[in-house]
Parts: sequence; C-alpha cells; structure tokens
Amino acid sequence: MEIVYFGILPAFAGRGLGGWFLSEVCRIAWNVPGCRRVWLHTCADDSPAAVPNYLARGFVEYGRADTGCDACTA
Repeated sequence: MEIVYFGILPAFAGRGLGGWFLSEVCRIAWNVPGCRRVWLHTCADDSPAAVPNYLARGFVEYGRADTGCDACTA
C-alpha cells in the first residue's frame, strides 16, 4: 500500500487529528488482504509536525531528495 498524499485541512491542524487520522489509514491499509508493506511519501512542503507524526506511527525514513514535490510545486 502506498500513501502518496496525506494531510488535513488547515482548519483542523493542531488538534491532534493528524495522528489519529494516520493511525486509522494505516490500520485500514494493513487489513487489506495481501498487504505486506505500507509506505508514505512526503515533501518539504509538508507541515513541520508531519515527519514526527509519521515516525510516531512506525514509519522510518528511507530516503530524502531535494527535488521537491511535483504536485506541491505545480
């Protein structure tokens, strides 16, 4: 399973909803029959709270690039 775009609307930021939401998305992904891996993409345009949220949910940093996100900069 691949999470390419993940986030919450600015009106809901800072309420702890991002952690809950990501936990639910991961729970659903891992329950899909045949799922062996869940990975998530992020970019420099993400919230400063995003990476700590990802790490707290068990994700590990695999790689980093300075090229930016095509979807965010388009």
